[in-house]
Amino acid sequence: MSKKKQEFDITGMHCAACVKRVENVVSKVDGVESVKVNLLTRKGSVEYKEGSSVEPQQIIEAITNIGFGAE
Repeated sequence: MSKKKQEFDITGMHCAACVKRVENVVSKVDGVESVKVNLLTRKGSVEYKEGSSVEPQQIIEAITNIGFGAE
């Protein structure tokens, strides 16, 4: 099964701890394979198995629930 990649714009991050927090919470979403967040570009890249039940809205909610913005 191939992987699907989705990019998100993330706002409100100020330091490496913010990046780590976002990566930790998104990695716990069921079906997510990997998460990479870049503080300078304020973007997050999420990979998950194609055909899994992961929806972009789940990722956005996970990020906004810890106080950051995402779209």
